[in-house]
Amino acid sequence: MAVIINASTSTGLVQSADTSGIIQFQSNGSTKATLNSSGFSYPGAVLQVVQTVKTDTFSTSSSSYTDVTGLSVSITPTSATSKILVLYSSTIGAPSGQYSTGLQLVRGSTAIYLGDVRGVRTLASSWMWSESSQYAMSPVNGIFLDSPATTSATTYKLQMISPYSVQVELNRNQIDGNNAVQGSIPSQITVMEIAA
Repeated sequence: MAVIINASTSTGLVQSADTSGIIQFQSNGSTKATLNSSGFSYPGAVLQVVQTVKTDTFSTSSSSYTDVTGLSVSITPTSATSKILVLYSSTIGAPSGQYSTGLQLVRGSTAIYLGDVRGVRTLASSWMWSESSQYAMSPVNGIFLDSPATTSATTYKLQMISPYSVQVELNRNQIDGNNAVQGSIPSQITVMEIAA
């Protein structure tokens, strides 16, 4: 339980005794904030933030989703009712012509934040078609509010696919020439625990 300090419009300020070391602040019986050994929280508060940044490149020609090496992040929620806000950003390239590639967001081993099943279309969290130039790179980003319902360590990661089985790139374009007009770009995945 918790020590409850309740400001009631009918009975005034009421306090209940408890030895849990947790204090709940209520208004008319509805909890508005909690103080415990982890600190002070309230619904919508950011409790912790974890980020992974990938600065090197990644390539795949797999027509099945493949883990992007070094682009995963782990967070241990402090409460099973917490939400996890996931933000990711990257830049991907594909050969010139009509080629496509996509990313999917995965929690543990479960793909999340996907479109509806429609025919044989590939489910993805982000998608791009290649431009007419092999020098082109396309930014891909995503934001998703997840409900993992756990207090165990939880890993979020990105996977990449090449439906045409041609080599596609992350953090670089197809040519990747060593000159000043070629970009060297990072990707990142950030998770935030949001109090319920």
